Amino acid sequence: MTPKISWTEKLKRYRKEKAEEYAKIVLQAPPKVTLYRALPFPGLILVMGDRRMGKTAIAHEIAHQVNERRGLPTVINMPRAVPENIRLKIGRLLPKWMKVVSSRNDWPKRSVVIYDEAAQTAHARRTQSGDAVELDDLISIS
Repeated sequence: MTPKISWTEKLKRYRKEKAEEYAKIVLQAPPKVTLYRALPFPGLILVMGDRRMGKTAIAHEIAHQVNERRGLPTVINMPRAVPENIRLKIGRLLPKWMKVVSSRNDWPKRSVVIYDEAAQTAHARRTQSGDAVELDDLISIS
């Protein structure tokens, strides 16, 4: 009758058998991390930070890379409170694959949405504007 091998002994044997394989994995160079590889797809990215720290720039770079690699359009959501002539001016400055919208209904399926300065309309109560309520709902979902 063979003696029963304990669980700890089995673990020691397994580790010894796999030591070389494990060492190769641990010692190899880590894969190169790029902004695009760090993006969840599909997914949601919330960019937060202090004023003038590049949040809008990083959002536009993310949109650019997703458009370049996956061909997805981008919309910049601006509250209805922003005058239409300003939204049109901004729209003319953007690449063809980006457009300015003011309603969630205008967001294309499978697209990148930049909701810039979201804090200005966030934390809505039902008595506040429709934009604020809509953004609050989106934040709750995410």
